[in-house]
Amino acid sequence: MEPRPIHDEMELDIAKVEVARLWAPGSADEARHLEDWAILIEAYEARAINPPENLDPVSVIAAEMQMNGRSRADLAALLGQNRATEILNRTRPLTLP
Repeated sequence: MEPRPIHDEMELDIAKVEVARLWAPGSADEARHLEDWAILIEAYEARAINPPENLDPVSVIAAEMQMNGRSRADLAALLGQNRATEILNRTRPLTLP
C-alpha cells in the first residue's frame, strides 16, 4: 500500500499495520515507504493529540497506573515504598535532572 495522508483513527490503524509489516524492510522501496508512513503517523498524531497544558505529573502517573492496571505496590516495587508514597501523596516534589 502506498503511503497517503491520515485523516482519522481508522486510517491511523491501517498505517500502523503497514508500519508493522514494513518494520524489517527488504528493499529500498520498502525502507522509503516505512519512513513515509512514520512521517505521516507523526504528523497525524501531532494534529490529533492535543495534550492539556500544565499537566500535573502525579496525576499523569496515577492515570498511567490506572490505565495499565498497576497499583501503588507496583510503583513501590520500582521506587521503594517510602518514595512511592511520598510521590503519590505529593510530599516529594518531582524534578527533572
